[in-house]
Amino acid sequence: MLGSRKTPMENLARIYDCKIETIQDSTFLEVVTETQKRKLFESLQRIATCMKRPHPNHLTLTFRGDNSLNLTPKLTSSSTVIQEHKLVSLLFYFGDKAKHFYEFEDEEAKNSRWITRIEDHADGTAEVIFNKIKRLIKSKNERVVRFCARNPAFESYFKGNNKEHFVKMLKEDKKYGRDYYLYLLHTAGKIGIGNKSLLVSTSRSYNIAELFAGEAETRYIIFYIIPSPIKYHAVSHTLKNSYEQSLKKNGLPIYEGASLYPDQNEVAIKGALFSHHILGMMVVGENRFIANPHLFKEGNSVDSFSTGLNFDQSNFEKDLCGTGYKRGVGTFLDGYYHTVKRT
Repeated sequence: MLGSRKTPMENLARIYDCKIETIQDSTFLEVVTETQKRKLFESLQRIATCMKRPHPNHLTLTFRGDNSLNLTPKLTSSSTVIQEHKLVSLLFYFGDKAKHFYEFEDEEAKNSRWITRIEDHADGTAEVIFNKIKRLIKSKNERVVRFCARNPAFESYFKGNNKEHFVKMLKEDKKYGRDYYLYLLHTAGKIGIGNKSLLVSTSRSYNIAELFAGEAETRYIIFYIIPSPIKYHAVSHTLKNSYEQSLKKNGLPIYEGASLYPDQNEVAIKGALFSHHILGMMVVGENRFIANPHLFKEGNSVDSFSTGLNFDQSNFEKDLCGTGYKRGVGTFLDGYYHTVKRT
């Protein structure tokens, strides 16, 4: 049993009752000072207020479950779990990126027919997306069958001879269109997009995130703050109205109602969980919350999560070489993303 489900606001409030730690100047995990605790609590109050506000000041809270065994090979070159203070320091510096950035080598990306970079809106990529959705809707998977039954026009479009139209029209919507369709393939998992995904799964449900944290080693729930407008930063069937107008204008099909896994309340983040928007991490089963240390640095205020925490990443490209990431991703919070190469 998952127990009673809490609202995002209630999950935010649970931090108050935790032992709160952060990476201090000693570089080790230590309990926050009273001054730091006050700043964190003021930030929580400001986030809670913004979660109730409409655009342009609205903030959305989502959760991602993970564990130290899974995070280690992404954030380091080590094959064995490193000390917790080192692991969380790296997460608060590098963030957590989509599979596209660590699941295959640059040579494979260079020779790929599609999604060679996050900026890739080429015809070849649009063609592969069309073909993959066409293949997906033919699946006998029970969830896919139900999805198609709810979306007969969507199914008909991809069963039809509409590839040329799809490729042409997808070019007209480079900010939203591609990722709208990639979200469907992303939620389908291996029968969809697999390790080429440009999206990182989070959930509006803390309980769902806890399920996906796995069972290995130390388990974490990452608290992620999505700034406004959310459509610049994330994709979800619950946000589809943000995309419908431009897609319909170009004659592209939309899918109504729930996604393939509506019970997961998934919100897929574009590119990466940027460390600038990570509030902190709950340690599962320990009633312990690790706050993002950058919040307490000079220059960041209780309002900083609206635009992202500011901290020094001047050596980011060079530092990537010590991780399992083959490349990084950047954005100016404008809905467009660019590849960051390792140096």
